[in-house]
Amino acid sequence: MNALPKTPSPFSKKKNVSRTPLESGFTSATFNNNELENLSACFLVKYEAFVQETRKNMYSKNKEWTKQLKKDREMQDQLLSTLKVCEEKTKQLGQTLANEAAQMEKAQLVHSDLEYQVQNLSEQKQNFSKQIRALEDELHKLQAIKVAQRQSYQLQFSRNEPELRRYMETLKMTFEGIRADVLLFHFKCISDHDSERVYSFILNLSEQQYRVTKCNLPTNQVNDLVDELNRSRDFFGFLKKIRKAFRENYKNER
Repeated sequence: MNALPKTPSPFSKKKNVSRTPLESGFTSATFNNNELENLSACFLVKYEAFVQETRKNMYSKNKEWTKQLKKDREMQDQLLSTLKVCEEKTKQLGQTLANEAAQMEKAQLVHSDLEYQVQNLSEQKQNFSKQIRALEDELHKLQAIKVAQRQSYQLQFSRNEPELRRYMETLKMTFEGIRADVLLFHFKCISDHDSERVYSFILNLSEQQYRVTKCNLPTNQVNDLVDELNRSRDFFGFLKKIRKAFRENYKNER
């Protein structure tokens, strides 16, 4: 804070000066210089405190006014934003009303078309009934064909089962299903020293082409046998060849 300039006190001690005739007519007053200086110093202290308090009050009020002004501006921004939203909604509402009017006009046209279509529903229903009956007849025919195929498969299996049993006995082979469309085949009597030693392979039947996913034989040898099986579709011949391959592989390991 800038220091206030010192104003000469009217009560400070002055040098003796000559008095005019007019001044001579008044009674001269006598003042105590120390008392005047104390009064002057006390006045300056109070004046300085008054100035400081006034500045403090003005700063506080200015802070409050600034805060209130900020709130007023925020409120103004909110009101402007709300006004824009209202204007946009009013615009959208007008567009919606226009669209609804257009849709109402279209609905009237559609209603007219529906009235015409309803007149033809009875004829269409009759046509659909005829088509359903035709589909049911076709379905019955397909079911009959499937039944005949199933019976044919069962007959073929009944014929193949004895042959498969002979193969199992002759080749010393057993098999089991480990999951859907996957069979595990076991062969014994391969080793001359251990007739119970098992040689096995896993055959996947889930696709049109057979696949061996695991086998005791070398991979290239198994692949050749499976390729030949997929070409010839001679499954029993494949079983004989893979047993023969197990036997040859055993001999080569000796």
